[in-house]
Amino acid sequence: MTVEFRFREDPRTAAFLCTHVRDGAPIRMVSHEASGDWQFLCGEAHDDPKQALLVCLEEVVKLDPTVNELAAMCTSHVAERDGAGGAWRIQDETLDNIRRVIAEHGWWVGLIDEDERGPAFAYTIGLYEKLGHPEILLFGLPLASMHGILNTCGGLVRDGHRFADGGSSSEVLEGHDVRFRAVRAPESYEQYLGYGCRHYGHAEFPVLQCVWPDKEHEFPGEPGAAAFLAAAQPRVP
Repeated sequence: MTVEFRFREDPRTAAFLCTHVRDGAPIRMVSHEASGDWQFLCGEAHDDPKQALLVCLEEVVKLDPTVNELAAMCTSHVAERDGAGGAWRIQDETLDNIRRVIAEHGWWVGLIDEDERGPAFAYTIGLYEKLGHPEILLFGLPLASMHGILNTCGGLVRDGHRFADGGSSSEVLEGHDVRFRAVRAPESYEQYLGYGCRHYGHAEFPVLQCVWPDKEHEFPGEPGAAAFLAAAQPRVP
């Protein structure tokens, strides 16, 4: 009998399977790592690396077709259940990490690389929760630079500075002013601030977009501004 295969990956994709499952134990834990790797485990402790087998994803589905229920599970997520046929409970490890970082440092910075949909961007989570200040969204610079800028913003906020819609600051970017504008559209939260919405449980927390100028101190949309600015920094409604 042909077993349905629902995963997006190629059926021949390598996956990790513990020897306990191979020997008949039910799959009780499934991990989709940030690297993209899948692990299918019995849920017990594994101290010996030899207890991990490398098999084809298709073989795991043949062994237990119920794992198809997790085919769309995102990376950095873990699913657990009490036993064979039980309901899966999915946990987002990224969200857990975000909350640990916020508790320790006061805010977290998310970094998203550029792709076919748009430029790289970064944003904070935790400024509103810990310091009563809008979160900050930034576009179009190298990820490391945006990380540093947002941490600078966070440090300034922690020291008592407040950024506001329509305001500017000369303390964020050396030698240049930056400007701030409010983000309000629900679709913007969904598109750019997904983990912020998950952390707060809603899309009602305030957000400011931080906008930087070109070398001549011109901002996107201004006469004489460098042509790349508009593409690098979409105006988020």
